[in-house]
Amino acid sequence: MAELTIKTDDIAAVLRKHLEGFTPSLAKQQVGRIIEVGDGIARISGLPECAVNELIEFEGGALGLALNLDEESIGAVVLGDFEHIEEARQTADAMRQDLMRRAEEEAAAVRQRAEDDIRASTDRALADLQARVATLSIELAEKVVERNLDHDTQMQLIENYINEVGAQRA
Repeated sequence: MAELTIKTDDIAAVLRKHLEGFTPSLAKQQVGRIIEVGDGIARISGLPECAVNELIEFEGGALGLALNLDEESIGAVVLGDFEHIEEARQTADAMRQDLMRRAEEEAAAVRQRAEDDIRASTDRALADLQARVATLSIELAEKVVERNLDHDTQMQLIENYINEVGAQRA
């Protein structure tokens, strides 16, 4: 059986040959948002550097000519069929609404988890505080009782107190 050997120099040479003359190109683009389309006119926002009579390319390849430049939007005459532009705008609006709905749902879920965590932490802290206060109360009561009462009376008071605290917790 023949042995297969792969030489990295051969692979590199083949790759170099196929990449000869390749020049990657980058182009800066601004992307606007179509606000509305009707009667061959598109109202577009998000193109602050657009100039009068500048050619605008819409998604799908349709072209438009920027004519009316307002502060917040551009009015452009659509050169050719504009119905697919309206469909694309409606699709984009539906996607945007869906994204907003999902973001709001996720924010509500995160907010609920945070509230639950805070409530649980508060409950734990309160329980710890109550336990500590109970312990301190018992220690203080023991010291007071030791100094003023005989042993049997002390034991009866402690037992009564423990029963009382137990009844309050239940």
